[in-house]
Amino acid sequence: MGVVQKEVKKRKEAIQAYTAGGRPEQAETERQEMEILQAYLPQQLGERELEMEIEKILLANSFGDFGAAMKVISPQFKGRAEGAEVARIVRELIVRSS
Repeated sequence: MGVVQKEVKKRKEAIQAYTAGGRPEQAETERQEMEILQAYLPQQLGERELEMEIEKILLANSFGDFGAAMKVISPQFKGRAEGAEVARIVRELIVRSS
C-alpha cells in the first residue's frame, strides 16, 4: 500500500507542476493515472471526519506535547489519511484547546 500511496503523491505533484507550467494535457494524463492508483487504496477520510476522530483521541488522552500526540495518533490513520493532514489537524486542535 505504501508504494501506491507514494505513486499517488508523485502524480499530485506532477499535476501541480504541469498545471503551473501551462501543460494541461500532461496534467490530465497524470490525473487519470492518479485516479486508477487511488482505486487500490482504502477510502480516505474526509477532513471533517478526520478532525472529529482526532478530537476524540485528544479528549480521551492528556498528551504533553505535539510529538507525544502524533506518536499515538499517526499510526491510527495510516493509509486512511495523509500524515501532513493529520499533523496539521492535531496542531490546530492542540492550539485551540490551549
